[in-house]
Amino acid sequence: MERELANNFSAFNKQWPVDMLSVFKALASEDAQFKSSYIRICCVQALREMLVDAGGAGAVLSFLTEAQNDLLMSHCLARIGSFRSSLKSLRACVENFYFFAYYKDHPIELARWNAGDHRMSFTDLHGYFEVHPDLRGFGLAVESLAAFKKEYATLSKAVHGSNVAFQMTAQSETINLWNADAAGVGKWATREKAVVGAVVSILAILYRSKLQGASQLGVRQVMALILPPSIKAKIKSQLSINLPSSI
Repeated sequence: MERELANNFSAFNKQWPVDMLSVFKALASEDAQFKSSYIRICCVQALREMLVDAGGAGAVLSFLTEAQNDLLMSHCLARIGSFRSSLKSLRACVENFYFFAYYKDHPIELARWNAGDHRMSFTDLHGYFEVHPDLRGFGLAVESLAAFKKEYATLSKAVHGSNVAFQMTAQSETINLWNADAAGVGKWATREKAVVGAVVSILAILYRSKLQGASQLGVRQVMALILPPSIKAKIKSQLSINLPSSI
């Protein structure tokens, strides 16, 4: 039995990278969507480096860095057709972004978190941001928080396997680590676009004073690349931030 299992492991160990590479090649047809995703992630990095880190965020920056890492992990997992796992990483991005935004206001609680004795649920965090004084009064904040809540609920179905639409094995009823279904890319991209749009919008509100006037042209240029016209108009009217129409 042990020898048979060892042989099975050897065969599995050789085959799964081959299968993964096959799906990677098949999904090259969707590279335009993955390119757009990469640019969205670059926008988050620009905001993190030029606004948050430059402002001396300190230890709490690790949450935002982890959220960006979750986005990149989600991108890479989707690129090899591991869609359910990619959605799990998106959910982790939402959680880590909320942790960042909360703990930057609460250094004592951050110290307690580092000691392992402070925990906030998504519901608690969301309720906190709904009445946050720096977000209150901005319609864009209301819309972005609503998007977070909606996406978190949807992504939680993927995490907990509570919806057949997110199962990797639903169609074949066999083990399926990768899926070359192009439709899966579009479904993932819709979720990712909504999450990144909410992240960028909330960061723009929290750090609006650093984006107004002629400040941070490069960051505003990247924002202009990824945000839809409706959001760009709200950023201009509500936050007095001008995003260039062309680069």
